[in-house]
Amino acid sequence: IRPATYDDMAIVARLHVAVWRQAFRGQMPDALLDSLDEAEIQKRWQESYKRVTASGDTLAAVLLAYDGDKPVGYVSIGKSSDESRADFAQIKAIMLLQDYWGGGIGYALFQSA
Repeated sequence: IRPATYDDMAIVARLHVAVWRQAFRGQMPDALLDSLDEAEIQKRWQESYKRVTASGDTLAAVLLAYDGDKPVGYVSIGKSSDESRADFAQIKAIMLLQDYWGGGIGYALFQSA
């Protein structure tokens, strides 16, 4: 598990789309899942990364998990949504490819956050 960089946002977007399609198939309309645009999601992740970096926000991060050289998941961390806890971070999302569910990587991402 390591911190993601701006250049890693393509990997994050690829994982984002893949995990959504795996995790939500049958729970959300197929048309919605099939319409997820990896390039658009990558652009949003890149914009977010630039915004957070420019702001100096030390509570925001994305950590990538690997199985060898293969990226398999990520955790996204940001400022707490509780205004009374502005100095705290919270997990915004943990995304993990289905083949890795139940293997401890999700928990490792949680602990790393």
